[in-house]
Amino acid sequence: IQIQNKNNEINILDKQIIDKDKLIQQMERDFNDKQKKLQSQYEQSIALLEDKNLQLTQDFQTLSKKPSDQDKEEKDEQKQPKNQDDSSSVMSSGTNHIPNFDSFCSSSKLLKTFTGHTDIVWSIDYSTFDDGQFICSGSSDKTVRVWDVDNNKQIQSFNEHSSC
Repeated sequence: IQIQNKNNEINILDKQIIDKDKLIQQMERDFNDKQKKLQSQYEQSIALLEDKNLQLTQDFQTLSKKPSDQDKEEKDEQKQPKNQDDSSSVMSSGTNHIPNFDSFCSSSKLLKTFTGHTDIVWSIDYSTFDDGQFICSGSSDKTVRVWDVDNNKQIQSFNEHSSC
């Protein structure tokens, strides 16, 4: 009887080992399936990021054209015949020329600084008069100032202007 009981225990243990082995094999298959799925998602994400990087690089190159390239484009535009009414040609073509300030900044250098405004300068205009060069600037400090470019001096200030 004891041998029979021991044989039964061994058979039960063998079945448990087989069941545990099947469970381990199923877990390995599940793990491998999940790993393949994650690898696929990873590869798709990398491909998407590479595409976005390429698009951003192309956009950056377009926006940061060399000033000589922009000059060529502007000269080409000037060679094309224009309508008498510029506003109608802009409206009919559906495009507006937007200046590229990044290119302007990278190709320009500071020549003079005019000190006087105490807030943001929103507009400037340049003019010549009687062999003199002048800049007029309008600011959020509610002043309009006129500057003599040759002397680097303010020659007039108009206070308390109202914004339009």
